[in-house]
Amino acid sequence: MSHARGPLGQCYGPSPLQSLDFFIRMKERTN
Repeated sequence: MSHARGPLGQCYGPSPLQSLDFFIRMKERTN
């Protein structure tokens, strides 16, 4: 896969860590 997909199904970039980092930030904001 060339693009990482986030929890919303959006492409954030070529690095899977970018979508993972975004997911972690969203998870922290909900708590």
